[in-house]
Amino acid sequence: MTVPAYEPISDDDLYRHSSQFRIWSLTPEELESKRRAVYERACRNVPGAIAKDKNVPETSIEVLSYEEEQQLIQYYSTKLLLLGDGLQQPTQVSATALSYFRKFYTVHSTMEHHPKDIFSTCIFLAAKVENNLIKIDYLCKVLRKNQKEILDCEFLVLQSLSFTLLVHNGYRPMRGLLLDIQAVIPHLAPPEALEPLRLKTKKAIIDSFFSDVQFHFTPPQIALAALMTADETLTMEYLKKKFGHDGIELLRKDNPVIDTKGVSDLQMLLEIIEECRKMIQSVPQVPDQMGKATDRKLYYLYNPDKQAKRKLARAEAPEVSPAPSAPSAPTAPASTGSPEPKRQKMDD
Repeated sequence: MTVPAYEPISDDDLYRHSSQFRIWSLTPEELESKRRAVYERACRNVPGAIAKDKNVPETSIEVLSYEEEQQLIQYYSTKLLLLGDGLQQPTQVSATALSYFRKFYTVHSTMEHHPKDIFSTCIFLAAKVENNLIKIDYLCKVLRKNQKEILDCEFLVLQSLSFTLLVHNGYRPMRGLLLDIQAVIPHLAPPEALEPLRLKTKKAIIDSFFSDVQFHFTPPQIALAALMTADETLTMEYLKKKFGHDGIELLRKDNPVIDTKGVSDLQMLLEIIEECRKMIQSVPQVPDQMGKATDRKLYYLYNPDKQAKRKLARAEAPEVSPAPSAPSAPTAPASTGSPEPKRQKMDD
């Protein structure tokens, strides 16, 4: 009996059968269009709803700009990762929570649901999915919230995710790549060099959580881009070995002794990895002061009555006239000794 030959299934092939790929794999243009549509919907609906609820004129409500909304999502993404670290959660939990958070805000606007409410639900839900449960009482104590505030958003987040709770990211493929590197090029990856390489690669993968690469690339591609960021020379040697090429000169397409299809595949993969790497490295950093200012603007959007009272109090405050300048003190004689050291303030 002849046994039929089966082609091996790659991790990329498995990923392309997942619900994450089917629902959340988007081109950059599709993702931008999706976010713009969500933002425009919020601008149409939110001011009127808040004005009716707070009994204030609709014209008094100032919406966020599209750029401010994206900055706020980045700002709270950073806070979410810090929360995961503070709760001593594994990297995988923080990665899953960040994925939920960023997917949520491709379906909803920050003007519809405040990030402060959503990011606590995302970390709680991610911990359950990754089998590293956080007790709700403990999370409420850390965040100074009640259980209702966290649990009320849970079904909303699930709906926004289309109930796709399993998250594929570059963290798991990274481990497989490091093991394979030891087998393929052991002379270039001695055991003592692997831990520094792992830490650098892990850092690049953590950086990828703040970008949109999860929407555009497969997890093995993200892991390879992170590995390339950590050690480009080692990654190139590894890929050439995997594709059957032993030297950089063999990458020339006119070389007759190599399989030109293999070269073509490798060149295509390198282009994808480089594109992914650039996207990870070009993530905009939101300064803390800018994030707080945008967060404050969102607070007053939700509470326009407080903004109106604040403006009224400023307008009614008496104008303080400048105090008359005091006469200049007589100049002290120059000291011949060493100057007395300044006293340090207690709050410095």
